[in-house]
Amino acid sequence: MRTLSLKSAVLPITVALLSGMDAVGGQETMSLEKSGIIENIQSMPRTKVNSIQPDGTPVQIQAASAREISKGVFRRLTGEAAGHRSMSTYPDITLVNISGRTITSFMILVKSRADNTNSGHAVLTKDLSIVPGASYSLASSKWTKAEKIFVEKNGKFISALRQPGLDSPKSWLPGVASDLTVVIGMVVFEDGSQWRVPAGFAW
Repeated sequence: MRTLSLKSAVLPITVALLSGMDAVGGQETMSLEKSGIIENIQSMPRTKVNSIQPDGTPVQIQAASAREISKGVFRRLTGEAAGHRSMSTYPDITLVNISGRTITSFMILVKSRADNTNSGHAVLTKDLSIVPGASYSLASSKWTKAEKIFVEKNGKFISALRQPGLDSPKSWLPGVASDLTVVIGMVVFEDGSQWRVPAGFAW
């Protein structure tokens, strides 16, 4: 009877241990799959994004492009359902200062016609010094706001900021690249004066 009791006591522990190992193995497999998907996305060619140049704009959008994935890949990558049959990264932008003054900050907007809310997204880039004729590149990753996370340091958990990666739903827009349109919304010059997109501007 003691032998049977010992076996019955050991069995649940063994099952629990195996279950834990399976969970760890599953997490590692998922992490490897995500890493492979991200690597494939980063090797994809970029597709052109539409851009609009309002009258009088001091900045010219020289290039705008994004990468696209299917809703199935989006689900495997983020763990969430896609809002459209295709999803695109925020655009990579290259712009040129075509004014005669140094630019210290600018705001750029993007909108997708595949977005049911028909709302746009904006990013403000500050503390710059773009001299006349100079170009500036804005990476896709800069569109998303950094998230607060907690990390362990010296045995304590402290807060830190982390930029969402491609495995975050926040890094994607609904639609293909050709559904996206970008426009400069505001420019601030070194002397503090501003240029803004004209009132009533439709895009």
